[in-house]
Formats: sequence, structure tokens, C-alpha cells
Amino acid sequence: MKNKLSLLLATFMLALTLSPANAGTWRSTSGNMFHFYPGGAMEAYIQGNGYNGRWWWTNSPYQFQYSVRGSLVTVNIKGQGAVALEAGYNPNYWTQVGTRGE
Repeated sequence: MKNKLSLLLATFMLALTLSPANAGTWRSTSGNMFHFYPGGAMEAYIQGNGYNGRWWWTNSPYQFQYSVRGSLVTVNIKGQGAVALEAGYNPNYWTQVGTRGE
């Protein structure tokens, strides 16, 4: 029984590792929206303006960075929440937006 459980857990972890990473869609406490696509493309809606940029994992699946408006932002994920850190600004708190079926 122990061997079957270990095999099942190892299979699950391997599948999780091989699945495509996606940071998803997030809303900040100030109402800004951010969508991160697989492959590194992103869209941001900040204070009514739309921006396109690139994102990448720096410590998958806990931390990623993106570049928008000429600035680098680091996002630290914890559960369904995150903290976005940008030099010269206060931390920005985010909540992950669920999709249908979640």
C-alpha cells in the first residue's frame, strides 16, 4: 500500500512539473487588472490605461516578474493572493480572479 501511495504521489508531482505554468488573472486592491498568458505575454489595465508587456517566472510557481511602463515588477504569490513590488512604490496587494468552473 505504501509503495502504491508513493507511486501515485510521484506521478502527480511529475504531472504538475510538466504542466504549463500560468500566472493567470489578478485584480489589485486599487482595481487594476492583470492577465498573464502562457508563453510570456501579458496585459495590464492600470488606472484606466491598457499596457502590453512580458512576464517570466523567477521562482515558479511562487514568484514572477514583469516589465510594463519601463519598470520591473516582482510578484510574490501566496495561495490566492500576491504582493507586487515595484521600486519607488508601496507594495500592491492582488487577488487571483477565478475562471468559470473553478
